[in-house]
Amino acid sequence: MKRIFKPIINLISNLLTSGLQDQLRIEVLRKFIMLNVIAMIGISFLLPFGIFALISGDNFVGIVDLITAVLLFISAFYLRKTEKLIFSSYFTIVFMGFLFISLMMSKSGASSAHVWSFLYPLAVMFLLGRKIGVVVSSLFLLSIAIILFVPILELDYTNYFKIRFIGSFIALTLSTYLFESIRESTENRMLEATKLAQRSDQLKSEFLAQMSHEIRTPINSIINFTSLLITEKQNNPTKDEKLYLEYIQNASARLIRTINLILNMSEIELDTYSAKFERIDLAQSVISPTCSEFKNEASEHGLDLIFTSDVEDSDLVKVDRYTITQSIVNLIDNAIKYTNSGQVSVRYFKQNGKYIIEIADTGVGISEEFIPQLFKKFSQEEQGYTRKFEGNGLGLALVKKYCDINNANIEVASKKGVGTTFTITIKNP
Repeated sequence: MKRIFKPIINLISNLLTSGLQDQLRIEVLRKFIMLNVIAMIGISFLLPFGIFALISGDNFVGIVDLITAVLLFISAFYLRKTEKLIFSSYFTIVFMGFLFISLMMSKSGASSAHVWSFLYPLAVMFLLGRKIGVVVSSLFLLSIAIILFVPILELDYTNYFKIRFIGSFIALTLSTYLFESIRESTENRMLEATKLAQRSDQLKSEFLAQMSHEIRTPINSIINFTSLLITEKQNNPTKDEKLYLEYIQNASARLIRTINLILNMSEIELDTYSAKFERIDLAQSVISPTCSEFKNEASEHGLDLIFTSDVEDSDLVKVDRYTITQSIVNLIDNAIKYTNSGQVSVRYFKQNGKYIIEIADTGVGISEEFIPQLFKKFSQEEQGYTRKFEGNGLGLALVKKYCDINNANIEVASKKGVGTTFTITIKNP
């Protein structure tokens, strides 16, 4: 059943929201959808009923139905092209008002025509807001009351019906006004809560950035003085001295990497990073130098680091050099870290007009269940102090954001115990 109804639901959703050029607020989206619904239903009813009214001799209703159907189509087309909700909203409520009045003035007399009028307060308060909506709804009721009680029109409505209709309309208007008040209040509270959550997330990022900056300075001093001690002791160090100094150096380097990741993530989330796009030979300017930097580290792990390129030197790709470099650095670093034996291969090629960087390893692999969480912040397959590999779960999240900056897609294919392949696809603009 799900396979049957899902395409139908998607089709209706696309039809109702087509014309929206940007991501809009939920309130605007709801109004946009409602205007489209009114247009679709209105046109589908007005055309056949207008033609039927003309055939049956009710020329007034027939002409009104056909004219409003044409105007409604123009309004819906205008809405989809311009996204100007105000014009379409006012036109829609005027159209509905004339339509409902014409139905009550039709030859059918005291039939079900008046039921359509009860839709009016619901629509106007939804489209125009409760304050303007209640005024417009009151003006519509006043127009109906004048029509009902003007003797010259000779409508076939009893006094009991007139009083009952006016009372029901007033009750519905007040109920809708109350409902809209509650809805607006609830939405305002939700909006405030969302703003507070966003502000809290921003403060968290600012705090992490500030603390990371303050920690980086003393850590750099520790690294520099440790390197100095290693240099002084390199001729005749004791076994313990060499071990302790390496511990300090490795721990400091690990801390610096963590701080850099936090600073880079904060910069992206606070929207303070300014990308500088340029056309470069990606293989010679970025990938090959990065692979050369990791050659020694790969050798120390007993791994082969292989780089191949099938792209012509004349092919230039428009990217932000820093972010695309950091993406490749993080992926190669991860590949080496999670591979115990075998090789790490980096392949650069062109396919269907797109430039592809493929980084594959023969490492531990990633479980299928964890892959959907892979690019989320602070997510790691192994948690807690017993995990085998170091890391803070920011690297791949940052890679995903860097790829977004470069209008690139990143995908992963992995099998536990076999290896992992990350693929970055760059659309060359």
